[in-house]
Amino acid sequence: MSLRILLVVFALVAAGCASSVYEYNLQHAYVAPAAGLTQEETEQIIWAVTSKSRRQIISVTREPDKNRVLVSTSNADEGLMVYYLRKRDGRWRIVDNSQGETMAL
Repeated sequence: MSLRILLVVFALVAAGCASSVYEYNLQHAYVAPAAGLTQEETEQIIWAVTSKSRRQIISVTREPDKNRVLVSTSNADEGLMVYYLRKRDGRWRIVDNSQGETMAL
């Protein structure tokens, strides 16, 4: 019985952590004006990446000549993590990711 309670508490803490990281990223991530994203799209993108990594989002940009958005996150000592998103069925979804630096936009 106590294990079940512990699991419920852990799930609630994890959900709270994701929510606070999401709120932080919404307020502090740089969203390039040239990306041409609406507020709703920006929120979808930040939620998708925050749900995946829980890292601080540094920037949200659009890849030139492609319908992809690039999101760079802080990956502590390991450098940047870059998430690539595409819009499918009206929602932005992560389609790939890589470790390293983003291309200059």
